[in-house]
Amino acid sequence: MTKLYRKIFTTLAVIFISLPVNLVASSPLIITHSSSMPPLAFTNDDGQPAGLLIDFWKEWAQNSGTEIVFKLQPWKESVNAVITGKADINAGMYYSFARSEKMLYGDYIYHMQGGLFASDDFVGMHSLDGRENCGVIKGDYAKTFMTEQHPFTPLILFNSAWDMFQAAAEGRLRLFAADYPVAIYQMNKLGIADRFKCIKILYTRNLHPTVSKGNKDLVNKINQNMAAIPSKKKEAILSRWLDIDSDSTSLGRYAIGFAGLTLLIMLLLHRTQVKIVLETIKKKLIPGN
Repeated sequence: MTKLYRKIFTTLAVIFISLPVNLVASSPLIITHSSSMPPLAFTNDDGQPAGLLIDFWKEWAQNSGTEIVFKLQPWKESVNAVITGKADINAGMYYSFARSEKMLYGDYIYHMQGGLFASDDFVGMHSLDGRENCGVIKGDYAKTFMTEQHPFTPLILFNSAWDMFQAAAEGRLRLFAADYPVAIYQMNKLGIADRFKCIKILYTRNLHPTVSKGNKDLVNKINQNMAAIPSKKKEAILSRWLDIDSDSTSLGRYAIGFAGLTLLIMLLLHRTQVKIVLETIKKKLIPGN
């Protein structure tokens, strides 16, 4: 009888070991991101989570009937929190192969551009020739991009977006690379938008939610319920955080760039409808198609 129990136990152990691992998410779900990356995510003056991604996930939680809590912290810590299981979801990040080996990526939420910004007295020096230090945020994709694409440009690393833009406001930084919405938001808040301009778009990337490796069920839940958010809700959130104050002196300078960015986002939000319209036009223009 002992041999029989041992055989049964061994067989069950082999079965369980061979099954795919799906981690059990906490209840409520813990969603993390940067505490200092407005307008994407940040801790506001009242100590509460705020930002574009925060509003997206609040809408997602309501749409899916899921209880959530936000845990905003320094960016690197927010990434590690998902990897180590201290948080369930990172609200949004760019894809990288290194991270994909430790985390699972969900469908992208939207596109985001990154740009090279320079002060007015830097006009004409559009090439990164290594003569000027360029500010970047630690752990930010802009830092990775500059290291890979412009290895001879000396970088100044800042712990947060606020630290970097404060340096720019105080005249200690003439050149920096950052995500476009983050730069616009911070410069307008600090009143320095008339002193800097985007001299070059560096990259366009997709922003994805991520979960710990092996948690496929949670990724599927994220994708399904994020896609179910009505387009009008998404548009309202985007316009709430990406619109520039009409009183800003930088409005004329950035209007074209933001118009293009907003148009791109709207097309992505309605990509299914756009595809249907294009197919209809194609059938009408090409007989027999």
